[in-house]
Amino acid sequence: MAGKRILFVGDDEMMLEAIPEMLESLGYEVIPETGERCAASGITPKDRWVPDLILADSSAGSKIEHVLKERALRHEPGIPVVFMTVPWENFTPEIRTPWKVVYKPFTKAELVAALHGAWEGAA
Repeated sequence: MAGKRILFVGDDEMMLEAIPEMLESLGYEVIPETGERCAASGITPKDRWVPDLILADSSAGSKIEHVLKERALRHEPGIPVVFMTVPWENFTPEIRTPWKVVYKPFTKAELVAALHGAWEGAA
């Protein structure tokens, strides 16, 4: 599934660098956005650039789920979403789109499996 476009939404600066680098090394096109920028601009960070999937880092204290539910998913409700979170968080997003969860810490293979699972769920 290389060549797919992924919007990575997060608020941790290290993750905003590391995750796109990892996915780009696998052939994905990735645009990182902070939750704040995503909330302000909607889902499409560049003109006419629409992602095939949203990868969201939903860490403790993050407002990512709220941003996606309240703003971004209104614009493109059919785009699948993968949430990255920790297993001890009570995480049940209330969104109307195919979604998967990958628990931290995860391997590259586990992340890719979650992405593929979300795409398959959207088909």
